[in-house]
Amino acid sequence: MLVQNVASKSTVLTANIKGHAMSLACVQSCALDGLNAPTVTVEAHMANGLPSFTLVGLPEAEVRESRERVRAAIQTCGFDWPARRITVNLAPADIPKESGRFDL
Repeated sequence: MLVQNVASKSTVLTANIKGHAMSLACVQSCALDGLNAPTVTVEAHMANGLPSFTLVGLPEAEVRESRERVRAAIQTCGFDWPARRITVNLAPADIPKESGRFDL
């Protein structure tokens, strides 16, 4: 199943492979590089496995700390934190990412 919201440039993909559900969500954001604002794709993948939260794609310290802000926000809204393996990729990897704009 592929759902795409053109207004917010987000995509959600859900697949069932060998009886295991996998989810992938993609959102467009931007980084700051002087006067430029290069596009950054935030891809969140949730799969079966040991519960973990991994952030990849050259995140700076304040972006790496976002895992606790995201967890707190989800739990404050009354949702359960999934007991699955979550990987968040900030692409392209060669652009340094800083600030909290990638939390959402």
